[in-house]
Amino acid sequence: MGSNIINSNYKNYFLVDIYDMILVDKKTKEIIISDTLTSCGIECTTSSTTVQGGKGYAVLATLSSAKEITITTEMPTFNFDLLARQMGADIIKAAGKTMKIETVTLDSSKSATLSATPASASIDVFSESGKQSVAVTTNKITIAGGKEGDTVKACYEVNTTQENTEVVEINAKNFPTGVEMYLTSILIDNEENIVADITYHFPSVKMSADFSQSTASERDANPSTYTFTVISNGGKLGTLEIVKREK
Repeated sequence: MGSNIINSNYKNYFLVDIYDMILVDKKTKEIIISDTLTSCGIECTTSSTTVQGGKGYAVLATLSSAKEITITTEMPTFNFDLLARQMGADIIKAAGKTMKIETVTLDSSKSATLSATPASASIDVFSESGKQSVAVTTNKITIAGGKEGDTVKACYEVNTTQENTEVVEINAKNFPTGVEMYLTSILIDNEENIVADITYHFPSVKMSADFSQSTASERDANPSTYTFTVISNGGKLGTLEIVKREK
């Protein structure tokens, strides 16, 4: 960057679009892009001490001592890459076993087809008459004493293949590592013409390891929130750049 000090040309424009977030792994240079943010807040706080004295204990000075930047983002989509990074873990391909529960409806032959093939020859099903163990033929079950239109809940274990399964280990000793962050958006004029690109660049940020997920019975997208703290590099936290759009 140049060292010339100027008066900016960007004074009467509008920042109206949400930022797109680009993260770059500092070691592997892997890029993670998130262009579906619903909110992005950049908060810069400064620690200061007030010096008071004299008659009336007047304020003599305010001494600033530290500056901290926190970025909080929210997105409506599920991003496994970001969740894995938040856990300080890699995503691996691995075969294993998992559990499924689903509701199926019996046909005229008192049978129903499951969405997957159970790992065992019999499974538990639950209905108004209680729990019973039924035999499985591939992924088909038949309920003795059932009738067409009855619904039952089937709970069973299935084998997963390495090809179709992505796994993240949740380990109490693993935490997020540092990444480089870019937040990009645009400036527009009063006629909604794009006049410039605006970019925050933070060479080193640390994602918070705290996370929560909540779901509800009403079907809706459940937002994910990610918080980052900017790490100082010899006092430098980052840059804010505005680049004029070419006509």
